[in-house]
Amino acid sequence: MGQQLINQGALLGFNCWLDPELNTETTLKAGKLYLDFDFEPPAPLEHLIFRAHRNGSYYDELISDVTSAA
Repeated sequence: MGQQLINQGALLGFNCWLDPELNTETTLKAGKLYLDFDFEPPAPLEHLIFRAHRNGSYYDELISDVTSAA
């Protein structure tokens, strides 16, 4: 389940483990199971910035592509 939530982007990470000191034969026979877990949800994106940069060398690539196609 944790990996599915990570794949969906709902969590950045998730880990679950059993503590052997808490999950003894006695506690398990009593029907008790202790699971420890950690998780981290992604923070909401609140400030997205696009930065544009001019690059005149793309004209050189265009001319090269056109001349090589001819």
